[in-house]
Amino acid sequence: MAKWLRVNLNGGTIDGRRIMKKSSVDFLHQPRTIVSASNGVLSFYCQAWLRVVRNGRTYIWHNGDTNISHAMIAMLPEEDLGIVILCNLGGTDVPDSLAFEFFKMYLEEKGETVTFPKLPLMSDSIPIPPESDRPAVAGPARGADAYTGSYSNPIYGVVTVSKRGNGLNMVMGPWKIGMAMAHVTGDTFALSWPGLYKDIGNVYFHVNGTGKAESFHVQVLSADGGGQFDRVGD
Repeated sequence: MAKWLRVNLNGGTIDGRRIMKKSSVDFLHQPRTIVSASNGVLSFYCQAWLRVVRNGRTYIWHNGDTNISHAMIAMLPEEDLGIVILCNLGGTDVPDSLAFEFFKMYLEEKGETVTFPKLPLMSDSIPIPPESDRPAVAGPARGADAYTGSYSNPIYGVVTVSKRGNGLNMVMGPWKIGMAMAHVTGDTFALSWPGLYKDIGNVYFHVNGTGKAESFHVQVLSADGGGQFDRVGD
């Protein structure tokens, strides 16, 4: 991301090589839609960048957020200055505030830190799946065999659910990331990422007439349309 920052500050070149036309970079930074105008701060949306004009200075920036990470990239082109901040926590705007605090310190501006208008974060709230995706079964969990096995999702591929102590363990992705599932009630389990996140929403298993789960729904992935995992191989 730091290299992308340099490309934008250098008008399309990096390490002596041109990889974009300067006119293309300028186009990306040009305002197209007004986001807000208040307290002497003008904010525009460009071509995938945000542009803010404050005290006669133009800032180009953008942030991004997932459930487990946040990124902020910002630049002050007239000063040939930029910053990238990466954070392994989602749902926070601390990196954004730090970036503009950095600019304030560099420019030796006085007063409180200004936080500019920003795009909403994906994880401002954990999505709640439709009622049809939430089993109404309450009470104790079934035996682990009812839930264990392989499940598939068009976005995340095949994941494996296995028994783990008194709960379950889900392994997903090429890095074999393990996530714990602790029983809540019935066929509902609380999902956590050991060592990182204690509670990242619920997992709802759908059990058919044979007593085996045919699918499960991951609450925190609902916003991306990737929350449904269907059993495979059984």
